[in-house]
Amino acid sequence: GFYTEEELIRNLASMSTGERIKAIQKMPETMKKKREIRNKVLQEITKKSRHRCVQLSCCTDCRQGAAVSFRRFGNTLSEYFHLLQFFHKTLKIIGAKFGTSVLSYFIFLKWLLTFNIFSFLINFSFITIPQFIAAEPNDLSFTGLELFTGAGYFQQTVLYYGFYTNATIRKIEHGPSYNMQLAYIFTVGLYFVICFLILLFSMAKSFSKNFINPQAYAGNASKLLCTWDFNITNEKAVKLKQKNLSTQIKEDLTEVNREVLNFSVKERAVRVMIHLGSWAASLGTAVAACAGVYFLSINNLKLFVNGGKNDLESQAAMLVLPIVASLLNTFIPFFYSWLGHLEKFQTPGHHIYVTIARNIVLKISIIGILCYYWLNVVAASESQ
Repeated sequence: GFYTEEELIRNLASMSTGERIKAIQKMPETMKKKREIRNKVLQEITKKSRHRCVQLSCCTDCRQGAAVSFRRFGNTLSEYFHLLQFFHKTLKIIGAKFGTSVLSYFIFLKWLLTFNIFSFLINFSFITIPQFIAAEPNDLSFTGLELFTGAGYFQQTVLYYGFYTNATIRKIEHGPSYNMQLAYIFTVGLYFVICFLILLFSMAKSFSKNFINPQAYAGNASKLLCTWDFNITNEKAVKLKQKNLSTQIKEDLTEVNREVLNFSVKERAVRVMIHLGSWAASLGTAVAACAGVYFLSINNLKLFVNGGKNDLESQAAMLVLPIVASLLNTFIPFFYSWLGHLEKFQTPGHHIYVTIARNIVLKISIIGILCYYWLNVVAASESQ
């Protein structure tokens, strides 16, 4: 029969830990309601342990109270870690709109961001902080352009890579020392080892989760019958879940029905011409952008070689080339996205893949031109 909330909490409190966890998981309630029930059960257990202090020894009572408190602390900590997940809602929206294949790319970007944050914490703790301690007073003036150029005042700070030393840091004579060479080696080694363990654990978890794929046996019916979370009661979450499942099934059906979609010869010719024209336009735009960056860099170099400017004007002139390159990398992808809409791909995933490929070609081309400019033109002018 149905229990009142008080009876339910008392029954759960009388169960063992494993039985209680399974019983709460099977409840057709929202996650918020389950957390409330779990916290009330833990409070009830704490009250019972206090009432039984006469029957139990002091040591046993303290041990049980500590175990309950530790369990409650662990549950609270896991909830906060769940809230700290980056872009959790955004990734769900991407998966619902574009499918799992596009979602995997953004999950990869999320992994890269996580690794970079982790790398920053390690490097800042063991490399940057000792450099702060050993740094000498900075006598250069700050003009504000350093925020964009990275030169000037920042050349004598930890923000400038050439500022770092590889010597042993000893702030007090005959005091403790800090070997920067060993710090570099152990910091990088520790970072790679921890990243390897994280990747290994993630791969093992993914393998154990996807070892038995029900879709291989039941087809798309498993997604409709076996993957729905009936604890979802929020209207927005329900619609997002429905859209996600719909997009996944559409992806699978597109792969299955790809051979069924037959176009006439004229339609195929038109589609091929549109694709070729779009690629020609995208590659032509990339070539034009690279040519503009190259000629701008050459003219900018001539201004530096001729001289006649003070230090502030020289730093301001240094910003012209990166600003132009940044603007090209910002606005040309909108043109590529418009070309993708013009091509009318069968799935949103194909549109995303082609747009990403064109953006990669653009960025690599501009970087290649800049590398040629720095390694050949600038190096030759400095040698002269």
